[in-house]
Amino acid sequence: MKATKFNITIASIANYCTIPNMEFNGSLGIEGTFPQAYDSTLLDLYGNSGWAYLGDAGIRAAIDRVNNDPNILPNIHVNLKRFTDCGAYYPEADLEYWGNSAGYASAVTGMEIVYDHTDVIGVIGNEFSSTAAGVVQILGNNKIPYCAASMASPRYSNKDVYPFFWRLFPNSFARGMLLMLQKWKVRRVAIVYQLDQEIGYAEWAYMKILFSESNIQVITSIGMRLDFDSNSADMCKETLLRTDARSATSPFPTFFMHAYLSNTPVGGSRYIVVSGTSQFGSKVVYEIGRRGVFGHKFVWMTFNLVYGMPSLGPDYYQYLEGLVTGGPCIYEDAPNKPEFLKALRNVMNETFELSSALGVWFLGYFDCTMIMLLGLHLLHADPVELSERKAQTFMNYTLFQDLNYFGYTTLGSTKLDSRGDVQMPICFTRFTGINDTYRSFGFSSDDSSSIVTYNEAAPKFYGGASIPPPDGPPITEPEYYSLITGKGQTLLVMSILGISASLFCVGFILYNSKVNEIKASIVPEMVVITIGCLTSYASLLLYISAPTSAICKSRATLPFVSLMLVAIPLLLKNMTIIWLFSKRVIVKARVMSKMKCTAVLCELVILAVDGTMLGLFIVHSKAIVLTVPGNNDSSYFRCSVVSDTNSSLLSALYVFNALIVLLLLAAAYASTRVTVAEYSEVTQLTFIPLILIIAFALEKGIQSYSEDANLDFKIALIHWCLTTAVLYFMIGKRMLVVYRNWRLSAYEKRIAADASQPKQSVAARASLNRCTRVHEHSFIYRRIDKTCTEIPFYVQTSIFQTPLWESGKMTYYALGNKRKWFSINAKQRCYCTVILNTSAVSVVRDSMLLLAALDGSKVFMEFKSREQALAVLDEMVMAVDGSVLSGGSQLSVSRR
Repeated sequence: MKATKFNITIASIANYCTIPNMEFNGSLGIEGTFPQAYDSTLLDLYGNSGWAYLGDAGIRAAIDRVNNDPNILPNIHVNLKRFTDCGAYYPEADLEYWGNSAGYASAVTGMEIVYDHTDVIGVIGNEFSSTAAGVVQILGNNKIPYCAASMASPRYSNKDVYPFFWRLFPNSFARGMLLMLQKWKVRRVAIVYQLDQEIGYAEWAYMKILFSESNIQVITSIGMRLDFDSNSADMCKETLLRTDARSATSPFPTFFMHAYLSNTPVGGSRYIVVSGTSQFGSKVVYEIGRRGVFGHKFVWMTFNLVYGMPSLGPDYYQYLEGLVTGGPCIYEDAPNKPEFLKALRNVMNETFELSSALGVWFLGYFDCTMIMLLGLHLLHADPVELSERKAQTFMNYTLFQDLNYFGYTTLGSTKLDSRGDVQMPICFTRFTGINDTYRSFGFSSDDSSSIVTYNEAAPKFYGGASIPPPDGPPITEPEYYSLITGKGQTLLVMSILGISASLFCVGFILYNSKVNEIKASIVPEMVVITIGCLTSYASLLLYISAPTSAICKSRATLPFVSLMLVAIPLLLKNMTIIWLFSKRVIVKARVMSKMKCTAVLCELVILAVDGTMLGLFIVHSKAIVLTVPGNNDSSYFRCSVVSDTNSSLLSALYVFNALIVLLLLAAAYASTRVTVAEYSEVTQLTFIPLILIIAFALEKGIQSYSEDANLDFKIALIHWCLTTAVLYFMIGKRMLVVYRNWRLSAYEKRIAADASQPKQSVAARASLNRCTRVHEHSFIYRRIDKTCTEIPFYVQTSIFQTPLWESGKMTYYALGNKRKWFSINAKQRCYCTVILNTSAVSVVRDSMLLLAALDGSKVFMEFKSREQALAVLDEMVMAVDGSVLSGGSQLSVSRR
């Protein structure tokens, strides 16, 4: 008894709206209305109707083979349903439909297949890349596999988005163009791309990335619609021929065209790559070529084979001479091609010969269908479960990746790569200018990574030339800072000085970690801040070489690393100090320890957040090394780091770090409540954010308005000055205080050694230094308290210091003629100023200035009135004069 046959259905989606007399129920073609036999009076092989019909014939031929082969899907009969992606038939679609206006119809097609035609378990697509996007997404979401033979957009290689899509068409157009340009040592190209078609725009974007990574400059990018008019053609010609393309955009924007030019002088566009459909390539080469962009000087290149469009003009073919293409190989003499053509004729009822340009893609539709059905056979699923879509989970592209199928698309076994694209070489061809004939002169490896065969002697360019013409005026080797250049040596010295200073500061901090001035700064945070400065200094070394992608990315990211190592510890340690002084009560050790742990944890969390954002930016960004033409035929390198997704990540990084800088300014205001000078960092918290903001604005301004070969040197100089200022404010000031203390200690020891009295005096300190309180009966002293008992004052040791006002009682001390000093006893400490011959005090209005002779510090005092200030001055003079013995020093007084 004959075995029962189970039915499964494969769908064909194509632009069936171009087939005359075909009728539809929704998007489904009604059985019997599709012309089985080829009719040249209804179908145009060079139009969309011929494309849709021949693809359908390839699918039918494969289904017939499987249905007649008992070894493939036994007991299963494969049916075919046809679905239009462009609606019902309309005559204009044959020559005017290019997939740009079928969004709604395409989406309807996908939904109908999923919900109304549940017998369909796989789809063969003969669509434009732009049309198929919605259908492929809908079918993929429902795990219905989709195979395409002529869709070339790079978007479909993303298996995270399209896991059930695969194709017998390589994603190699851009790589093919790159291989040729690299072989010919071309470094400057123009791109004309199709605005209203997915393949044109997507391949243009991909080429720009590949070319930039390979140091090939895209000097002009021109986007045009397929139906561009004569004005747009004229404007395109003018743009390509411009020799001084300085504007950021073309001066000729129209509805049909958009152009983007480099911002540097170039030598015109001589190598021109066309990105778009075959029809677009044919029209661009003809219309722009006959306007003068044609001949020995120019090389037109396209990745899509153009085919005869004599309707453009009687001289159409002559402008194809020298057109170079780089696309999937067409094996005209493949040994199994006659077998395929025979199968094709069986379903077409025709005996005519297909030309090479037409025959190649329909081999793919046959192979698409065969591989899909062989993959279903490999599942060994129950026929009922298969027909009821219960095995769809297993039908992603990996099922069809390597079935050991020897078809007609490739010479060997047909395999898919990790992106679901067929592995096949790129063939490089040249159009002869005689009709639409072309000749091959080389091909690549299967993975399109290198050129395997290249005929050096074969004609490749206009007039039969085999030597590539120059891509423009000569460009000298790009300039960069090396150790043999003055700027490179300067950067090296600056970096070494900065690194050495940073290392010295780290050692100084650790060695003097018990000294009050250093201990009060919180040693661990100061070490981290110094390491941040060291990182910034080390980054200058990245400018002393020819940049690479890694170096460019490091240049962009290391400033962020330095910023977060400086700003975040500075903010958190000051917030801790502000919290401590805001209590105004004695804080228990346990509470203090807990607060320190909380601050460290917050610091680590903020550093982790900032570091994570920076890490994500590093991963999702591309660093491109550009060669920019300069003056007098010179050129120089320029780094460009861009996100490969969008700019939101970089914007978030800028916003986060800007917030940290603004919080530093807020902390500066809050730090005014810190009344102990060693702990107060108002100056640092004020000046460092301002310096950062100014440096950032200056750097961006230079990048925008001062583009030249010295731009990198200027930026490196800004970074060095900024880092040096930060290092001075954070560590240098405290180092100077420690150094002054050391000098005063040494001076005290000399005085004590010469003193006639046996017991050693108490050490005098300069302003801003701790002074031990002295016993009043130990030596001669006089209180300056007749006019006022409490005197408002502050001590200044640097012009960058923010005033910290205090109030205290003034006392004058004298130890014979050897030593005299004023002491102001405040709540937290005692400030002492030694009096020498150079000491001076002056009164200006209601203020008094006492200049210390030993360390140059200044004590500013303020009174209720000028009279009160003069009265205090008189007390000070009387105290000094009354204690002077023979040979004593007098106080220099000024009243203004």
